[in-house]
Amino acid sequence: MSELGIGVRGVELQQQQQLLMCMHHSRPHCRHRSSRRLLRSSWKIFGFRAALAFAHFGSATALVDCTASPDCTLLRRRPCDVKGSIPNACGDCLPGRWGGLGPMNTVCLGRKACVAVHPGHSDCKHEPAAGRNTPFIFPFERCVCDDGSGRYWPTQPGKCGQIVIKKPEGAGYYEAQICSSRTCEPSSCNPMAEWPSIAYTANVKLDIPCKTMGEDAVELVDDCDNVTARQTASNLCRHTGFTAVGTVFDALGSTPIDCELAPRCPSSVLQDTRLSQTCCTGNIWAKQVLPGGQEGQQSAPGFCPMVYAKALGPNETSLPKCIVRTGADGWTGCACVNSYGQTSAGMTCTVSCEPPHCIAPSEGIRPVPAEWATAQQDSHKLFPGGGAELAKAVSSAQMRQPGLIRLLRLPPVAFVAFCMLTFL
Repeated sequence: MSELGIGVRGVELQQQQQLLMCMHHSRPHCRHRSSRRLLRSSWKIFGFRAALAFAHFGSATALVDCTASPDCTLLRRRPCDVKGSIPNACGDCLPGRWGGLGPMNTVCLGRKACVAVHPGHSDCKHEPAAGRNTPFIFPFERCVCDDGSGRYWPTQPGKCGQIVIKKPEGAGYYEAQICSSRTCEPSSCNPMAEWPSIAYTANVKLDIPCKTMGEDAVELVDDCDNVTARQTASNLCRHTGFTAVGTVFDALGSTPIDCELAPRCPSSVLQDTRLSQTCCTGNIWAKQVLPGGQEGQQSAPGFCPMVYAKALGPNETSLPKCIVRTGADGWTGCACVNSYGQTSAGMTCTVSCEPPHCIAPSEGIRPVPAEWATAQQDSHKLFPGGGAELAKAVSSAQMRQPGLIRLLRLPPVAFVAFCMLTFL
């Protein structure tokens, strides 16, 4: 015990003895006088005790110097703490940022940091429509997996990936891992690439090198939007008939992004014949549906021009060229793609979906959205007699009057029917 502590304890004992002696003799004036004296002494003791406590507390919480601390905001860290243990050092990473624990003067990665694997390539230069595979992306706190067929990670079918911070209380370096379990159990994971933490410099630059692992190139990206912005979100679904739901950061499944089968195509798309043509131009039987649900008089546009117009708005009169895909593994429909051949949500409709390569929801293909609806005219409205006159006209036109001049002499119904059967 310190000398100050011994002095306080001695005063306490002395005052207690005086009070007991006075009370033993039952002298009221002594009792009152001693009580007042003890009260005054007690306040003195309290002051001594407070001084002692402050002395001990102050010695245990010595302040550190933060005057030369870097700009912790640039490092995405909490500010230097004068009650901390290391002078001029920033604190932990800000919420949603990724890096080692503070106090430390290294840069924390951003909210949208991720790893992008470039399957079958020796560099990380992803360019749309350059004949390169789509990157396999996994952000922090997600175990992302291939579906087993190599659709998402062609060079590692069925494998999973995750990014972790190793030795967070020390160097705090980043490690991309390849895992054999679909939950990325630590025992099933092996290092794929490593990057050291980025130390503070006067001009903070996140120049993170591209690494190679077997057949793949691997990059750690501070802002994954720099990768995903080069392609549509639906392109990450890796199947023409499926469109993205959300982003790689809010996905709930094990694949890079949550996807759903596109809804059924409207009646303007002929499912059994001329599929590609009617995706772009529609057909003469399909009519527009008015906002009230009534059938309009104008022919409905093709599926792709319709969704282009809805996406661009009423003030845009110049529509993109119709580039369409109508088939993929187990799927047929209309997928209106951009100039890079990438699909987008709201730009795809489904005609058929057959397992195992195309798995429809348990309730089946979603119905045609109301904003896509078109009205298909019945044949009896186009040709009286339930089509009997059409059949008769076509029969009479077959090879009996092959010349153009004779063809023009046909009745109007027969002429239209002949042209449709010949050119459509």
